[in-house]
Amino acid sequence: MLRGRRVVNHLALRPSRRPQPSSSIHVASLSAMEVTRHNFTTALADVQAQLALPSCKYAAIDTEFTGLTPHDKTKEKLIDTLEERYNKVRQSGENFLITQFGLALVHVDADKTWLQCYNFYVFPRPYQNMDARFLCQASSIQFMSDHGFDFNKFIKDGIPYLTRRNEEYVRKSHARSVKNIGKAPPAKVNVSKPFDKEFLTETIAKIEAWLAADAEKELYIPSRNSFRRLLVFHAAKYGIKSSLADQIYTESQGDGVLLVRADKNERENRLKRKIDQMNQEVEDAVGFSKVIQLLADAKKPVIGHNCLLDFVYLYHQFCAPLPPTLTEFKAQLLTHFPVIYDTKHIALTCPAADSFESTSLSAVFEAMRDRLEPDVATFVGDSDPYRAALLKSDEKSMPCHEAGFDALMTAVAYLGLASAGANGWQLAPLPLVSAPDALAPYMNRINLMAFEQGAFLDIADPAQELNRDHVYVVTHASGLGTTKMEEVFPEASIARVFRENDREVYVFLSEPLEALPPVKDEAMTITPFPIFKETPAVAPEEPAPSSWCTIS
Repeated sequence: MLRGRRVVNHLALRPSRRPQPSSSIHVASLSAMEVTRHNFTTALADVQAQLALPSCKYAAIDTEFTGLTPHDKTKEKLIDTLEERYNKVRQSGENFLITQFGLALVHVDADKTWLQCYNFYVFPRPYQNMDARFLCQASSIQFMSDHGFDFNKFIKDGIPYLTRRNEEYVRKSHARSVKNIGKAPPAKVNVSKPFDKEFLTETIAKIEAWLAADAEKELYIPSRNSFRRLLVFHAAKYGIKSSLADQIYTESQGDGVLLVRADKNERENRLKRKIDQMNQEVEDAVGFSKVIQLLADAKKPVIGHNCLLDFVYLYHQFCAPLPPTLTEFKAQLLTHFPVIYDTKHIALTCPAADSFESTSLSAVFEAMRDRLEPDVATFVGDSDPYRAALLKSDEKSMPCHEAGFDALMTAVAYLGLASAGANGWQLAPLPLVSAPDALAPYMNRINLMAFEQGAFLDIADPAQELNRDHVYVVTHASGLGTTKMEEVFPEASIARVFRENDREVYVFLSEPLEALPPVKDEAMTITPFPIFKETPAVAPEEPAPSSWCTIS
C-alpha cells in the first residue's frame, strides 16, 4: 500500500446546472498528505485554510476501524427494524475504534476543480485520567494487516483526540490548574508519618546546601507522589529564609520538582512558558477532534460510501456519546453535518444502476474513472505514485483500504455520479460537469446493508419506517424442517427467504397479499411482519424440576 506520497489530479469542471462539457483544463494539485501527531498542527492549519476558501464545495470521507460487530447478537439481519439496526451499530460504535481517517476536500470555481487529500492516523493517547478501552475483531485486524496498515504508526504516531464532552471537562480542569499555578503553597502542612517528616527535613537541608554553595543554577528533587511534591514546594517557600525563598522559581517536572535561582523577570518568563506548555498539552489532547469540528462548522456537504458505520463511529469517537434512540441520533447528526450523500446508495438506486458491475467503492470509482471526459489519466503526472490507479486499465493497482485513497475514490465517484445525473444518466460519453442539484433526491440517504437492495436510512426523516407489508413470518411449534415456502405461498412470487431458526422463517414476497393463504398444518401460523413485530415475544416455558423442595 502506498503511503505518504503525493498525488496530482487535474479534474476540470464547469459549475453549471446543465450538462456542459469542460472547455478548459486547469492543472491543479491533489496531494495525499499522510498526517500523524508530528505534522498534525501543519495539516490542521491547511484543512482550516482549505475549508475557508469559497471554492471548497464538499468533503469526501472514509475510515478504517478495528471491528464491525462486538458479538454475534449484533450481527446485521435482513429482518432488523431500523431501531434494532441502530442499536446494533451503536454497540459497534461504542466498542470499536477508528484507526485511520481519510479526507478529500473538493474545490470548484469558474474554470477548474482541484482536490486536497489527507490520510490521518488517530489513536486515543492516555491523558490525565482518561484511558480508552476498545475492542478489536480478529478478521478486521487481519484485513487491515493484509492491506498494509501500519499498526506501529497507528499506536506510536497516531493523533490523539477528545470528545467534546471530555474536551469541556479538560478545559475547565486546565483553567483551574492555570489559576492555581502561581499561588503559594499552604503555610501549614500536616506531616504525620515519620518517613514524610524525614523527607521534609532532608529536602530543607538540600535546598539550604544548594543555596549556600551558589554553584548550580538548578536543583531537581525527586518526589514519588503528589504529597511529596507539595512538601518540596512547602520547603522551598517556608523552610528557608524568606529573602532566599523569593529568589527561587519552583515547578513540577516529571516525577519531581525543579528549583531554579531566578530574579523576578526570569520567574515571570518561566511561569509564562509553563502556562504556554500546559495550554499546548490541552490543544494536543483535543487533537484530531478539531478536524471534525472544522468540518461541522463549515457545513459543507459530506460524501461517504456505504457510510453508516463511518458516521456512527465518527460521532461517538470525536463528538459525543451516541444517543440511545435512532431519532435522537438523526437529529444530532444533522446538527453536525446537515448535508450527507452516500455514493453506494446513489449507485444502487439511480437510473444508471444497471451500468455498474458492482457497487463497491472501487468498482464505482473505476466506472466513473473510465467514463469521465476528459480522460482522468491525463490529469496525473507521469511519475506520480497514484497514476496507475487513475489509468483506464483492467489491471488493478490501487492502494484500496487506505482511508486517504478511499476518500479520493469517493470524491471521484461522486463527481462522476453528479455528472451522470446532470447528463440525464447517460454514461457514454460522460462530460465532467458541476451539477450541485443533480443528486438532490439522494441527499441525507445512507445505504443500509443486509436489507433488501436499495434500502436506506433517511437522516432527515425522524419518523421513517421500512415498508414490510410484503413480508410474512411463518412459524411452527415443532419446527418447519424441510418445508418449502413455495408450498406455503403457492400463488405468490417469493423474492427472498430468511430462516431465523427451525421454527421461524421470514418470507419476502414481491408484493403484499390480499389475504393469507390457508395452512395445511394447524401447528403452522402465517403472520404479517408488522403484526408479528408488535406482538410481545413469549418466553418458552422452562420444564419443571423433577422434584420440588421447600426451604423454611
